[in-house]
Amino acid sequence: MFTPLALRFSAPLEAPTEVRVSALPGPGPSAPPSTALDLLEFNKVIEWLAGLTSAPTSAALARALTPASSVMLARARLAALSEGKRLAETRGPWPGPPPCALADELEHDFSQGGLVSPRTLFQVAELLAATARAARYWADVASEAPEAARLSAGLTPDPDLEKRLRASVDAEGQVLDGASPELAGVRKQQGVVRGRLREKLDRYKTLAAEDGTFVTQRNDRFVVAVRADRFERSKGLVHDASASGQTLFVEPFEVCALNNDLAELAARERAEIQRVLRALTDLARAALPALSASEGALAQTDLLWARVRLSRALAATTPALDDPGERFTLVNARHPLLWRDAGGALDREAARARIVPLSLALETPRRVLLVSGPNMGGKTVALKTLGLTALMAQAGLDVAADEGARLPWCALVAADIGDAQSIEAHLSTFAAHLGRLNAMAVASAPSCLFLLDELGSGTDPAEGASLGRALLKHFARTGAWVVATTHLGSLKVLAQEEGAIVNASMALDPETLAPRFELVVGVPGGSHALHIAERLGFHPGVLAEARAELPEAQRSLETLLGDVTRELARAKDAKAQYENAEARARVAAEALEAQRAELADDAKRAGRERLAQVRALEGQVQVLLKDAKTEVRSEEKSRARIQELETRARTLARESDRLVDTPVPSGRPIALAPGATVFVRDLGVTAKVVEGPDSEGRVTLERGTWRIQSKADQLFAPPEAVAGTRAGGRSGAADRAGGRGGVMVPDSEPALAIDVRGLDQEEALRSLDEGLDRAVLSGLDEVRVIHGVGKGILREAIARQLRLHPHVADSRLGGHGEGGRGVTIVRLR
Repeated sequence: MFTPLALRFSAPLEAPTEVRVSALPGPGPSAPPSTALDLLEFNKVIEWLAGLTSAPTSAALARALTPASSVMLARARLAALSEGKRLAETRGPWPGPPPCALADELEHDFSQGGLVSPRTLFQVAELLAATARAARYWADVASEAPEAARLSAGLTPDPDLEKRLRASVDAEGQVLDGASPELAGVRKQQGVVRGRLREKLDRYKTLAAEDGTFVTQRNDRFVVAVRADRFERSKGLVHDASASGQTLFVEPFEVCALNNDLAELAARERAEIQRVLRALTDLARAALPALSASEGALAQTDLLWARVRLSRALAATTPALDDPGERFTLVNARHPLLWRDAGGALDREAARARIVPLSLALETPRRVLLVSGPNMGGKTVALKTLGLTALMAQAGLDVAADEGARLPWCALVAADIGDAQSIEAHLSTFAAHLGRLNAMAVASAPSCLFLLDELGSGTDPAEGASLGRALLKHFARTGAWVVATTHLGSLKVLAQEEGAIVNASMALDPETLAPRFELVVGVPGGSHALHIAERLGFHPGVLAEARAELPEAQRSLETLLGDVTRELARAKDAKAQYENAEARARVAAEALEAQRAELADDAKRAGRERLAQVRALEGQVQVLLKDAKTEVRSEEKSRARIQELETRARTLARESDRLVDTPVPSGRPIALAPGATVFVRDLGVTAKVVEGPDSEGRVTLERGTWRIQSKADQLFAPPEAVAGTRAGGRSGAADRAGGRGGVMVPDSEPALAIDVRGLDQEEALRSLDEGLDRAVLSGLDEVRVIHGVGKGILREAIARQLRLHPHVADSRLGGHGEGGRGVTIVRLR
């Protein structure tokens, strides 16, 4: 009776790591025990996953991982994986288990009825520490990663037991003094006795006055090594002799009592250690269920981390699982093992260049994909890639494909790939194929995925083709998902008869017919067996005779498929060229739009800068008029002051008009020689160079009666000089729009007060210098510096700076109504 094996998911939801592999029904003798997991190399991926874990317990969980028993469980696994990837990005790796399988070791020790060793007890303490760390971590992230946190449900911290074990044993397997007061007391007494022993033995050694005499131990008793010819037997017990007999190891009678005391204390120490280990063993035995649960939960979370690492190594994405499945969609899928062998875990770009990805889109009712084409064209690899991708998704693993993968939930995955003959079962290759195909036909349903390689092969082509046609029609009627490969030409026309069947082929080079290993959906492919034989150097005469023997219909079909292949390849190349041109045009359009937006922003910025200058000048006029009202004390002084202010106001108005009409300097550098006129970009004015630049790039400038320092990188050609260098055909507006290196003018009006409260000393002094420069340029005579009272440190620093400033005539603290000691009044030159 034929009973080929496939994968049927029937484990309960409560046992996510258990999947039963059962035989498909069907008549005939038993087939070889190969399953879909083996045929599709799922187990190799699982072994890769196990190698990414950090403990034997989690590696065992990985090796037991199989496709989930329900779509709900598979989705929960994928949700936990998605959450794990987010956690890995935001928080890094989470706490994992110690690198040992502790629960099994403890259970073995308990079954033997013995005591647990101190080293094993120390490992229990390590497990409890890892449990406490992991419990804190998962409690902290439970709200943002609920599915991943569910894996940690078995964690059971026991801080009291951990503390007891830490005080009792160490990593070297020693029982510590802190294990019990009795043990600590015994060891303290041992230290005292050993000290007295050594004192007496050292004194004995000194009295002996012999070279080579030393203190050592024999039979757990302290002895002295002495020369045999000088030892008096009446003074001690001989415990041992050297190989030559020249040296005796003697216990002097005077230390026998102390050695006896030490032996008694050693016995008490051993007894206490046994008592301590027995007590700790009892504690560990009582805690074993919790320890096992904690170790299991740590293994589950470590397996989740291994799944995250596998996803990263595969450059994988999380698929969507549909139940009932209406579509089978993959974008640029890659076979995981080919990706690994191509070095994808280390260099993704190099691997992408070496591996041709596979894209597929099937949708109900078109569920049967028939792939044809030449040998060595990649049909079997495509078949395995699709099947392995489906198994990985249902096992809760990311798939090696781009975003957008959507797969149907399949309760049964079966594959018929390769030679399955068995001498012991009296099966030929064809008989084994029949057994598997019959079992699939019996089990066929919408929740099945069947993968068939070389359908109809292994027997007479006509009869094999007839069986293949009937089988594909049956699968189409029952709604199963099917991917089959074939060389039989009569199967390729099925797509014209059955709407549920879709043709596909492996792409070939249009000129050389060399394989491109690319799946093309919608077009059947020719086998091109004779052409491939010719390319591989087959006998020319035999090939010529073979071509002559081909039926005319077959030659016509092969010629037609070759023409279709070439036209399809040319169309694809033309499409690729069009898409490349479209992409270049899109990039160029985006660049032009970005440039337009940048020019518009520059124009707006230049307008805002000019408006800020005008407002600053208007503010100066208002300040001057206000000062005039408060400072004038007599009619004569008032008249003179008003005339002076009006003159300055007219000057400022002319300056405002000039600024409005002046084009923005382009930022063209200028030679900084003494006497040169420059534009100071950060102040928005022109000035003459007096001296500089020095080693730090500082330049001394003069404007009217004031001098100030500026940086060389802020000095450019003045506006009139820039305007004179522009050629015709470029308007001022265009210059302003394109001048990204233009004037940076202060965007605030000159203030009567400089507020440095809340700044550190360095920032405060820098703000003071900038405020004084603006006040001088604005024509102010006086300005207030608001620094606050505090401890007076900032006030003293400001006072020192003001004494050194060239434009400060004098300064004083504020008086009544002026801010008091929190304000300094500065009078400018």
